[in-house]
Amino acid sequence: MNSRTILADDHVMVRQGLKTLLESEPGLEVVAEAESGVELVAQVNKHQPDLVIADIAMPYGNGLEIVGEVRRWSPDTKIMLLTGLTSNSLLSQAVSTGVEGVFLKSDAPDVFVAGVRKVLGGAISPHALRLSSGSTAFNSLSPRELQVLFGIARGDTNAILGERLGISAKTVDKRRSSLMRKLGVNSMAQLLSLSVREGLLDMAKSV
Repeated sequence: MNSRTILADDHVMVRQGLKTLLESEPGLEVVAEAESGVELVAQVNKHQPDLVIADIAMPYGNGLEIVGEVRRWSPDTKIMLLTGLTSNSLLSQAVSTGVEGVFLKSDAPDVFVAGVRKVLGGAISPHALRLSSGSTAFNSLSPRELQVLFGIARGDTNAILGERLGISAKTVDKRRSSLMRKLGVNSMAQLLSLSVREGLLDMAKSV
């Protein structure tokens, strides 16, 4: 029986390339594609796939933000994240979400396919652990704090971000204060400057 995969990336050429690569391998089948986080969650709910391969930087729900939603609608689905960014903080944060694999778009096809096989076999790809070696202050942020950080990067007000996340503006303000404290910054300018240096805001721009 083929392992069923959903591909999510906002670039159609990337999806086509991945689909061709995967379906050239015996036992692997791409059952759906998505170009945004929202579309991916809908496809996961519909197909209940064995595996999701998602770009970290997608519009309307990036790879880090949709991990929880994928788990919610399809608990047994394995998740692999892809990125063209090489920030150690970003890669560490990706691994900390509990996904089974994290790969760079610059990785060789055989490395990627070997990772897919490893993940479908029930193991976490060792490649993810190598990529995320090292520790930074961003590793201490909770998924909700990271979502608030992305909202700040977009220029969302507390009210807008609260509506987006389903929490109150007051709670957003508390999350904002918490992440600034964890990162050791005293102003929004310092927070954004640190995030830019670590590559985290490159992802937020497409959300």
